[in-house]
Amino acid sequence: MSFGNISYEIIGDSYEKLYKFIMENNIPCKSITEIKGILYLETSIWCKGIIEEEFDVLSLEYKITKKKGLFFLIKRFIGRKGLVAGGVLVLICLLYTSPSPRDTR
Repeated sequence: MSFGNISYEIIGDSYEKLYKFIMENNIPCKSITEIKGILYLETSIWCKGIIEEEFDVLSLEYKITKKKGLFFLIKRFIGRKGLVAGGVLVLICLLYTSPSPRDTR
């Protein structure tokens, strides 16, 4: 599992400029594919800000189609309701790993 990847579905007519931007700035892409006029891009979570800024500069419409990796798992786990679940898991872990009063060794 990677730390975090984000997938985009991009609509527009500046794909060549976007590709050039990605190559010139050495933005790590897991995949970049064009199918029937729609560009599909998967990149590291670390590049989210810079790549979305370039979408706006090039007037490309985009939507995030998939978020995966450890970053999003942790974010979901700690998020709103996950905070309570996380607290419960920490307590269970502490109870499980703490020594019993009967252990004298």
